[in-house]
Amino acid sequence: MHVGISEVQGSPKAMLRLLEAREELGRYCHEAYIDGLRVQRFLLPEDEPPAPDLDIQGVLARAGMTWDGGFEVEAAPGENAKLFTDACALWAWETFRILSGYATFAAKDRATSAASRAASKRAEVLYG
Repeated sequence: MHVGISEVQGSPKAMLRLLEAREELGRYCHEAYIDGLRVQRFLLPEDEPPAPDLDIQGVLARAGMTWDGGFEVEAAPGENAKLFTDACALWAWETFRILSGYATFAAKDRATSAASRAASKRAEVLYG
């Protein structure tokens, strides 16, 4: 697994699009923290590594993840953190909205089915 920080600039929606694109490619955005730096982007092995005093392999091992040598960390602590957090909140809201829509549809469907059954029973009673 390659890890490092996202270079996405712009809005939370831009970050969300990047996360969704990664998911479609079958990749997962793993996170680890090294001295307050968020590590979260897949990069190529030829990308420059961070300062050698940062023990990324040890941090990932403690988190139950493996490392294949390609990584990068944020240039400054907290870089892109708000953007990433806002993207996650937006994703959570969209997921909630979609699931709420399904729940509302299912509730309406159940209510319609119940009303239909009640009408059938009334028709049975009235018309034998």
